[in-house]
Amino acid sequence: MFRLFVALLIASSLSLYAGEDEKADKSNTIDIKGNIVDVHNGQALTGVCVKIAGTGRETYTDFEGNFEFDNMSAGDYKIISEYISYKTNISSLQTRDDQYMVIRLESL
Repeated sequence: MFRLFVALLIASSLSLYAGEDEKADKSNTIDIKGNIVDVHNGQALTGVCVKIAGTGRETYTDFEGNFEFDNMSAGDYKIISEYISYKTNISSLQTRDDQYMVIRLESL
């Protein structure tokens, strides 16, 4: 019984320690958020593929045209936005803090 108690105590201590590392790691990261709209009418575009070049990260805009990449390192990025019947957009981004951007796509 005593060994079980000690094992549980050690396991809970390790999980608390791991949680602290996770919080510390999050403080060194940034979030890149944005909205994608039609350049002519300002209407939000749903389902736009948004990629960060060279990272393998991609997402799609929601029903309001919003996208988000979390836990990114500060740095220089190229944001690629692709959507059917619209020109591909490549935006350069230099960021050290959380970033919000609006991307305007032009139809073909």
